[in-house]
Amino acid sequence: NSYSAFQWLSVEKNAPKSSELLTEEFNSIVPVISGDDWTDYRPARPEDFVGRKNILSDILNFLENANNGTSPTRLFSLKAPSGMGKSSVILKLSTLSKTRKYSKRLFMYAVDVRTAMSPRYVEMALKTCIDKADEAGFTDVKQRNVNSSTVMQYLKDPSIQNTLSYLKKERKSIVLVFDQFEELFSKRDLYSLFDNVRALCNEVDALQGSIILGFAWKTDLTIPAEHPAYYMWSNLADRRKEFELSQFKSSEIKSAINLFGKHNCFRWTYLSVDYRWW
Repeated sequence: NSYSAFQWLSVEKNAPKSSELLTEEFNSIVPVISGDDWTDYRPARPEDFVGRKNILSDILNFLENANNGTSPTRLFSLKAPSGMGKSSVILKLSTLSKTRKYSKRLFMYAVDVRTAMSPRYVEMALKTCIDKADEAGFTDVKQRNVNSSTVMQYLKDPSIQNTLSYLKKERKSIVLVFDQFEELFSKRDLYSLFDNVRALCNEVDALQGSIILGFAWKTDLTIPAEHPAYYMWSNLADRRKEFELSQFKSSEIKSAINLFGKHNCFRWTYLSVDYRWW
């Protein structure tokens, strides 16, 4: 059953320790963050982002269609080889969702799954996402106190149910994105987390409501058939919309060069009779 992976503790002896561990796990839910400046190797700051107009438009259109009920799909993935800029795209999408055009209809929260500590990560990420939506005034409440031990229990809570009804009535959607999702494959102690991900995806699909789930997925790796993630990902293949990042086009490269120029990236050095980039 849903409690089979839990460790049973004596309330009298371990309640404080258990509470501290739960707090630590909850605090491990961290958002995707950008670099400090344009030279930082981490995901690009939204103000430094160039190109990718088509895929940004395609994903936003998908989210709008899911939000207004013209699409039954509630799952999507962003795929690309390592280093192609998936996290940068997600950060840009998150910024665009806060603009006047989308902020009344979409709330996006992206988490970095590399900080996952336990199989309850999925439930805690969802709770954090909805808490952030509450704080931003996107939902019908400012704060709530929901006690649960599984994803299903959390979604069945009366407070959450009322909020989901409110969001559907107002044509609003909460978008939770799991970035760096493939990083979980090597953590054997978190294998049961994939069952929780599948359970959340199934529940979101069944609700056909105001929660949309996204996954950033690295394509340059192979998942063994016996790995729990293989079944989860394959099982959801016909229920998610996939978006794939391609290499920069020449027009996008020119935009990047212009950005570098504005930041004084290029310096001219006179060597003999040649000018060279440095």
